[in-house]
Parts: sequence; structure tokens; C-alpha cells
Amino acid sequence: CEGRFLAIVPPTEWETALSTLQALPAGAGACRIGEVVEGSAGRVLLRTEIGSHRRLERLSGEQLPRIC
Repeated sequence: CEGRFLAIVPPTEWETALSTLQALPAGAGACRIGEVVEGSAGRVLLRTEIGSHRRLERLSGEQLPRIC
């Protein structure tokens, strides 16, 4: 996943941010993947391909970047 970029922007600005990224050659595949909503703080739900939801758990162990 090297070269990936995640931006969290205000709800009123996501369309502008996305179109700006998509205008760049490296951002042609940029897309909106989710939104922050009120609810249980720190909880991330994933929507699966079949439409159900599952909780995204934190990784276990050390949170180290890739060391080449």
C-alpha cells in the first residue's frame, strides 16, 4: 500500500477535495471511501461487499512503518 493517501476533510469540502485530487495524474483513481458520523467514538464500521457491516479492529503489536 505504498503511495496511498487518506484525507479527512469537512463534509462541506469533500467534493472540492476529491475533484482537486482527481485532476492530478497520480490522483486519477481517487475516490470517497467513507464518512465520519456521530456515534461510538473510536469505532470504525466497514460495509462489506454483500451490504453487511463489521467492526474494524485495531492492529495488534507494534505500529511501525515499513522499514526497507
